[in-house]
Amino acid sequence: AALTDAPPLAGGSETLERERDGALDERDAAVEAKERAEKKLERSVAAVKQGAREALDALRSEAVAERDRAVAAAVADVKAEAKRRIAKAQDKLREVQEFARKRDEAARKG
Repeated sequence: AALTDAPPLAGGSETLERERDGALDERDAAVEAKERAEKKLERSVAAVKQGAREALDALRSEAVAERDRAVAAAVADVKAEAKRRIAKAQDKLREVQEFARKRDEAARKG
């Protein structure tokens, strides 16, 4: 039961009753306002937490994407270096084969 349902004051002073009822109504209104403010604060805190979670998720996604780009770039660099080394080895092999061919031709003629 609300406090505004209090029994009449002794002595029957209507002015005192109205003042008391007014004070009780103001207190009830203040309590309700406080409860509304607390609920609003809770919703705000929840929204901030959700925003922080979303921001963290976005940062994680960006970090994964950046890591993937870095790995892809490193793989491309390794492939390019391997191709250069293979080409260099093939050139060396051609030189050795050419030298061996010339040596064999000279041995047959000589």
